[in-house]
Amino acid sequence: MGYRIRFIPSSTVYHVGGATLQRGNPFKTFLNFRNNLLLLYKNLPARGQGRIMLFRKILDTISAFRFLFQGAFKDFWAVIRAHLAFYEMKSSYKGIKNRNKSPENNVIVSGIYPGSIVLDFFLKGKRKFSDLEFKKRS
Repeated sequence: MGYRIRFIPSSTVYHVGGATLQRGNPFKTFLNFRNNLLLLYKNLPARGQGRIMLFRKILDTISAFRFLFQGAFKDFWAVIRAHLAFYEMKSSYKGIKNRNKSPENNVIVSGIYPGSIVLDFFLKGKRKFSDLEFKKRS
């Protein structure tokens, strides 16, 4: 897009994570689901992307119904709204999709986690990314 990126190596950045919105806030639910879909769409390689996105839709549907059965109706709708927003925004990402992976930008993608962090968290009790078995693709 022609922008220049600059940085100051001595700077320190503090990230408050999700602390700006309280847990249980439907807007936070919306942002988490929408932004994760956009992240996957933008960064997954074309090969296998459809399968991973389908699996993600299935997991999101399960999450949405979990919210519904817990009586968290606003969170249920937040997941649905997140998917609708993703489909609206998806077309604007086509031009920049995977641009960060090009060699001329000096960015090297070293690997993609081969499993599902969600399933590892809920079914295997893995609580930290460092607990996961990460293998680089050759």
